[in-house]
Amino acid sequence: MRKYLWGNHFWSPSYSAASCWGAPLPITKEYIENQRRPD
Repeated sequence: MRKYLWGNHFWSPSYSAASCWGAPLPITKEYIENQRRPD
């Protein structure tokens, strides 16, 4: 089972966000880029 996990998830957070929201690609990209910025 571990070989299918990525960081204790079955898929990356960015993939799950895109697939769950159904958001347009530019909005999804902006969301992912904002996750990398420190507060």
